[in-house]
Amino acid sequence: MSKPNYINKTEFSADFLIGSWKLKDNNSYEKWAKTGPAEWLGVAYEMNSGQTLITEHMRIYKSDKDWIMEVKVKENGFSPVFFRYQPDPFWLLLFKNEKNDFPQLIGYRNGGNGLLYAQIRDLKGTRMVDFEFTTLQEK
Repeated sequence: MSKPNYINKTEFSADFLIGSWKLKDNNSYEKWAKTGPAEWLGVAYEMNSGQTLITEHMRIYKSDKDWIMEVKVKENGFSPVFFRYQPDPFWLLLFKNEKNDFPQLIGYRNGGNGLLYAQIRDLKGTRMVDFEFTTLQEK
């Protein structure tokens, strides 16, 4: 009897997020850094008239046996909302929180050639927002 062939059976990593990303056709950005062997920090911000406005703080980390994405958005007074990692064949990173109003799913995938794709949606896929980022070259 042969062993099953696992596809995408790799160790968890969010390293593809590291760097600065600009939202296509917008003055919105995300910047990610690895702060430890099992932790990444991200910040989303807007640049308008030379002013930087932070809109979101994100953290991906290992908690016991689960990978967690903690999201703090300006609209929610930067109160933390927690999403649990869900393996997915399409999204390299997919995090889920069924109890959150919106979004309930947050996904990231590497588009290659300096592209990063993200999506937030509800569980049914009736409310969905897609994001396309391009990498910023550090000066």
